[in-house]
Amino acid sequence: AKEELEKQAKDEKDKNLNQDLSKKLDEILKLQKENKEKKEDKKSQDKKLDELLKADDKNILNQFDLNKMKEQENQQGKKQVKDEKEFAVFQVDKNFYNIIKDGKKTTVYMDVKAYIKDNRIMLPVRYAAYTLGFNVEYDDSKREAIFSNKENTALPKKTLRLNIDTGVMKDSQGNIYHSDTKPVIINGRIHASISNIAKAFNASCGDIRDEKDQSIEWDNSRKAVYVFKNIK
Repeated sequence: AKEELEKQAKDEKDKNLNQDLSKKLDEILKLQKENKEKKEDKKSQDKKLDELLKADDKNILNQFDLNKMKEQENQQGKKQVKDEKEFAVFQVDKNFYNIIKDGKKTTVYMDVKAYIKDNRIMLPVRYAAYTLGFNVEYDDSKREAIFSNKENTALPKKTLRLNIDTGVMKDSQGNIYHSDTKPVIINGRIHASISNIAKAFNASCGDIRDEKDQSIEWDNSRKAVYVFKNIK
C-alpha cells in the first residue's frame, strides 16, 4: 500500500511537471510568434517608408505647376477638402519631395536640396510652407518671410513673420519665438527649420517610430522628414 501511494505521488508530480513544461513551451512559442510578427510588421513598414522616398517620374510637378494649381483653385472658389492623410516627405540631399494625397504620390522637383544644420533639417521655406497649407511672401525691406495659414484646418489661422537674419519670429497675435537655427539663403532660396516654424503655429513634432500622429515627424534612419498637413 505504501509503495502504491508513493507511485501515485510520483505520477502526480511527473504529471504536474509535464504540465508546467508544456505551459512554458507554449509561452515560448507564443513569444517567438509575436517577435516574428513584429519583425514582419517592421519589415513591411520599412518597405512602405522606402517606397515613399522614391521619385515618381510618371507624376511630376514643379513649383510653377503648384502655383498654377493654387491659382486655378482660387479662381474657381474651390474649397480645400480636409484630408488627414495628406502629407509630404523630404529627404536630406534630395532635390525633390513627394506629396501623398488620397493614396496618390506626386513628385515635386526643387532647384535646391534639403540639408541638416545644427541637428535641424533645413527646407526651402516656399516648398515647406506649401506642404503645410501656408502661403508665404517675402518682405525685402524688412528681410522677413511671411507665413499665412490659409488651408491647414488643424492649426490656428494666423500670420508669422520670420526674420531671415536673426531667426526671430513674430506672429499676428504679438507672440515672439526664437528659432534655434538661423535661416540660410542658398541659390536665392530661403532655408529654415521646418520644426521651428511649425511649433510657432502650435504644431507638434516627433519621431516617425513613436506611433503618435504629429505635424512634423523625423525618420533618423532615412534622414527624412514627414510633414502632415491637417494634423496638429
